[in-house]
Amino acid sequence: MRKPVLVLIFYAASLGMSARAQDKGLGAGVIIGDPTGVGIKVWTSSSNAVQFAVAWQSRDQFLGTRVRFGGEYLWHSFDAIRSNERFPVFYGIGGELLSGRSVDPTVGIQGVLGIDWLSRETPFDIFLQVSPVLLLTPSTNIELGAGIGMRYFFG
Repeated sequence: MRKPVLVLIFYAASLGMSARAQDKGLGAGVIIGDPTGVGIKVWTSSSNAVQFAVAWQSRDQFLGTRVRFGGEYLWHSFDAIRSNERFPVFYGIGGELLSGRSVDPTVGIQGVLGIDWLSRETPFDIFLQVSPVLLLTPSTNIELGAGIGMRYFFG
């Protein structure tokens, strides 16, 4: 129930603001899912960006909550979905560091695949992404994360 409320609050707060481009500059926001946290996105060109996040993952009663520090380099395809709106598909690769109170630090290689909605009328974007991770230490394992998020882009 809280997820739709957050979306409505962000959208209502943006009404009356001048439109800003979400395909350049810096955006900051939240992601809800697994993991849940905060992040930023910085455009490096008209179709590339880097994103960074600090997030929390709750695994189980034995491992407890882990903190995730991650970053990915992204490529965007603005032509993948034909629409009057802007829905670029994005994909990328990066790394992550997971740390927790009851587990050893974990390093991994992460991929990301998602879709972004770049509003023409507000300085917000909304995105949905999945993130497979190949954990390398202390043992090799594969995990899958997914989330929905929103960012505010500064003009």
